[in-house]
Amino acid sequence: MLSVLALFVAMLGGIARGGTTGSISGTIVDAATKKPLSGATVTATAPSGRATSTTDGAGFFNIYNLAPDTYTISIALNGYEQFVVAGVTVVQDQNVRVDQALVKSLREIGRTSARGASNLVQPTQTADVYNVSSKQLAAVSGAGGYRTLYDVIQTSPGVTSTGYAGRPRIRGSDVGDVAWEYDGIPINDRLTGLFTTNLSTVGTGNLEVYTGGFNAQYGNAGVGVINSVVKRGSSPSFGAITYGFATEPAVDHIAQFEYGNATKDGRWSWYIAGIRGTTDNQFANGYSGFSNRCAANLSDCDPATITNNDAVVNVHWRPNARDDIQFLTQTGNEKLPWSKAMPSTAVGVTLCNGVVVQPGTRKIINPGVSASGQPCVDSTGPTGLQYTAQNLQNANVWYHYSNLGKIQWNHVFSEKLFATFRIAENFNQYIFYQPVDNANFDGSLKPGTPWDSTKSLGNQDEYSDRRSHIYIGALDLQYTPNAHSTWYGGASYERDTSAEHYYDFCGCDDAGSGSAFNVDGSWPNLFLAVDYPLTLPSAYLGTKQTFGRATLEPSIRYDSETYHIPNKADPAAYARGPYTVSSLSPRFGAAWAFNSSTVLRGSYGITTSFVPAAYVFNNSPNGITEQDGRINSVYYPGAETKPQINHSADLALSHSLPNGVDSWRIAPFYHKSNNKLALERTYVVNADGSVTAKGPTLFKAGIVNQATGAEFGWNHVVRGDGLSWYLAGTFVNYWGSISAGTLAGGTPYGRPIDITSYAKNALVRNSSQPPVSVSWTGDYNYSHLHIAPFFNYQVGAPYNVLGNQCMDPSKTAAKCPAGMLDTQVHFARPNTWASLDTRFDILKRGTSVTSIGLNIRNLFQNQYADVYPVVNGSYPKGPSSSDLVAYGPDANLPNTLYYYSPDQARREFIFYLTTKF
Repeated sequence: MLSVLALFVAMLGGIARGGTTGSISGTIVDAATKKPLSGATVTATAPSGRATSTTDGAGFFNIYNLAPDTYTISIALNGYEQFVVAGVTVVQDQNVRVDQALVKSLREIGRTSARGASNLVQPTQTADVYNVSSKQLAAVSGAGGYRTLYDVIQTSPGVTSTGYAGRPRIRGSDVGDVAWEYDGIPINDRLTGLFTTNLSTVGTGNLEVYTGGFNAQYGNAGVGVINSVVKRGSSPSFGAITYGFATEPAVDHIAQFEYGNATKDGRWSWYIAGIRGTTDNQFANGYSGFSNRCAANLSDCDPATITNNDAVVNVHWRPNARDDIQFLTQTGNEKLPWSKAMPSTAVGVTLCNGVVVQPGTRKIINPGVSASGQPCVDSTGPTGLQYTAQNLQNANVWYHYSNLGKIQWNHVFSEKLFATFRIAENFNQYIFYQPVDNANFDGSLKPGTPWDSTKSLGNQDEYSDRRSHIYIGALDLQYTPNAHSTWYGGASYERDTSAEHYYDFCGCDDAGSGSAFNVDGSWPNLFLAVDYPLTLPSAYLGTKQTFGRATLEPSIRYDSETYHIPNKADPAAYARGPYTVSSLSPRFGAAWAFNSSTVLRGSYGITTSFVPAAYVFNNSPNGITEQDGRINSVYYPGAETKPQINHSADLALSHSLPNGVDSWRIAPFYHKSNNKLALERTYVVNADGSVTAKGPTLFKAGIVNQATGAEFGWNHVVRGDGLSWYLAGTFVNYWGSISAGTLAGGTPYGRPIDITSYAKNALVRNSSQPPVSVSWTGDYNYSHLHIAPFFNYQVGAPYNVLGNQCMDPSKTAAKCPAGMLDTQVHFARPNTWASLDTRFDILKRGTSVTSIGLNIRNLFQNQYADVYPVVNGSYPKGPSSSDLVAYGPDANLPNTLYYYSPDQARREFIFYLTTKF
């Protein structure tokens, strides 16, 4: 015991960690005397495994290390009637209480009802956590297509996104505030803070969604946690094969399979699943004007055929009743070509033959010769570049590769002490290959001829390699001495060897340096390089104590992160060695059970999010002033990388109806995030009212976000045939601040702010998400027929939160058209999205079922998507504008900080055939 505690103290770590197993505990007493019964054998049995426990002198039993599954609990003691409780559902990170009284004679003492994981009343749970079961996931996503968590996560209360199937936010947070996990492995990279896998739902057994009140076990989670738990094999075996295809206007093909099995003795189990999907998206509801605009500037707005491949293997070995060793691996890759309507005459740039550049000055000594035999010069002088032909598959293509691996050892020291040790690897890579320079509609810019800088559009002209390689070691302990007390703690250590390299082919794209060459004369220009390691140690400690109807759960967490910045001799580089930040995060949760059907819970907690490495230091060989002149160093005077501190509080009331089918929960919440990162640049207002920028653009931790709101859920879950449904609603009053006297490019507003109108940290409406979002998921089964409708409705996001372009100080020199000044906050058009999945079993033979189905996506053919907070000055508005066709009747509004982006596919019909065996 002392050695285990010593190891716990020695291993300090700092990552979000979710469990992959649950537990069952309870107290067994004599029905007549109410005295505790010792020596009773309690057995939990499910397809995924079997485990036993024996009650102690207080009648208490505890069974650790149970895979998420539905168990039958049997209780046996000599001299007493055996008691069996069926349908006890266990999910990860949660304990199920089974308290029972045994009788000595053959008489019925009442029926014990098992509480399913989908029941929104969990009496001793102090966090707002929702378990999205595999059945619910299947209902909301349908079959026959490639699905990610974006497609299914809005079935959970508290989760919203801008439009449907967008990046999820939890309780008014930013997208980077959500901690993602895959079977307990953190999948947020440390470069950007976003996720590292394709987020495919293949192989997912259930989702654990924490919207608030999560304890100190979870770190680097700004507001919420989403943990995907992978299925595991069982005996008898199970499997499924699905093939689906869609008709015009979009062409989809998917092939998906899964298989799980286990040995009869339960020592070995294995599960494997995979999917391949190709999707040919047609956006803008078929309006060619939108596609032509994308083709004209070759922007990232119109993807062509997307290819996805994902696979997972999950193996468990249980050498004895106390040990479970897991081997898990996941792999995925994605290819996403953009600019679907790109003309065949598009060109990019490449290096000419024989180019010589003087090191240290970037001066071109010899411009070289193009493939056509001409010197590589234009009217401005030598360029050293020539045109190259581009097509849809190589002009603007993104590649994503992800690989996860985990070895986890779960060990039951005793029925009261449980430990989990894991080592994990997380590899993630994005390749952005975007060499295209010019759409070149008339074909006048011939491949192989010298590049002309005066005709360059600089559309993409870059190559980017962003990768993270994360290694994790973690230990978690849980000690449950009795029915009223649980203690837990853990520690981990993470090391990242990451890299982010951005190359500019022509010197005219993002770098802003005006040169395609590096200072050493090499090509292309490496204008951003983040290639130093990170280390993150942390530790946490907490306890859950039950006093009658009350449950209290205080916990505390320590996190630290070190950016191992190289120590360079050149003081202008502002590279002065490793930089460390740390934080202490206390959290408190409580629950009060009025009875077994009604529970009130609440929490207050502080969480910390560290600044991603990409915003801390640029190790480019060209110096840190590359990439738009941004000073990307924590040591630069005025720069700040304070950890983001989040304060969250909530109160939730849950109630389960007597019918055992319905339960609901309502939870008002509040959170405030300080020290959010923003790009800032000082500016001055000139006498004529125009704006002049002054000084470098800095990263500063000076933005505040604040949200109040409430989430609501109602689950109606039936067993067997009938209609189950899940209602989720979220109201968010979301505000963000501005930093007076700056260009707050990192805020959602992205333009100069009048320093006379707004004080520092003044809060204004945030236009990044809708204030109201409601979803309804249905799952109807009757004999051979299965129908699953899904409906999502959103009140449009606010826009024009800072006034339209006429309020922009940089525009005051130009007269604002009469009647075009607009200072009111507007709300975008409501967004409605629906799908319908219908499946019919055509062949049943034993446990094997073959079905045909139809999945209709975007059932109502919603023609309008979300609202983006950007200036839409390039879109002419007015009664005669063709935009009225593409954007609807609101297209004649003045140029405000928004535009309608009709980026949703048209209605799609997906036919599929599936066989389960």
